[in-house]
Amino acid sequence: VTALIEKSSDRGAVRARLYQQRAFLNARLEQWKAAAEDFLEAKNRKPDDTMHWMRAGVMLLLAGDMAKYREHTQEMLKRFEHPPNAYVAERTAKLCVLPNEPIGDKETVSRLAKFATENSEDSPWSMYFPMTEALVKYRYGEYDAALRLIDVSRARKRPGQVRPDVAEMLAHVIEALCWAAIGDHQRADVTLEKADEYLQPFLERPIRVDDSTQHGWFIARMLYDEAKSLNRNQ
Repeated sequence: VTALIEKSSDRGAVRARLYQQRAFLNARLEQWKAAAEDFLEAKNRKPDDTMHWMRAGVMLLLAGDMAKYREHTQEMLKRFEHPPNAYVAERTAKLCVLPNEPIGDKETVSRLAKFATENSEDSPWSMYFPMTEALVKYRYGEYDAALRLIDVSRARKRPGQVRPDVAEMLAHVIEALCWAAIGDHQRADVTLEKADEYLQPFLERPIRVDDSTQHGWFIARMLYDEAKSLNRNQ
């Protein structure tokens, strides 16, 4: 892939795709910094593709580069504050609330997440949109609202939904975060056990290089670790 990047005379979409493919490889090898750099290169060549923005952010977070993550997310929020569709809104809101301390103001992030949920009913990814809004509610301490949104997500499960296993894994993890924060540690433990049933097969199998949901599993794993730590330390 590196040789193809070096040989390519294209400075736009073709090179962006090559950087993306190398980023997938680096992520598979858990080379988070290198993966982040490649997704950022892809983003710079296709700046309206919010998947590049989101994947770069996830890799920066895994690499532990919070300063760059914050800068990157603030830039994304500024660029996509008024999103053209639910997908852009969901990805932007999600990146703002992946860390413990949300990035951006509550009103804007909440508006983006709500817009995404309300405009995604017919999407094949429909389960994910209320899930992101649930995470937003959790980050701002609205635990009951977060749990209700998880129910909304599950109600959207139907034939044709893309990767419902990732969505269900995220549902259990966000539920566990809420129960731990509320102080119901037994319920948090039970929910984490359910999440573990989805997580373990992911950890045990190789990640496909072209897996477009790769970032979803990484997000679920980060939040799973956070929930376990929170429940243990409460």
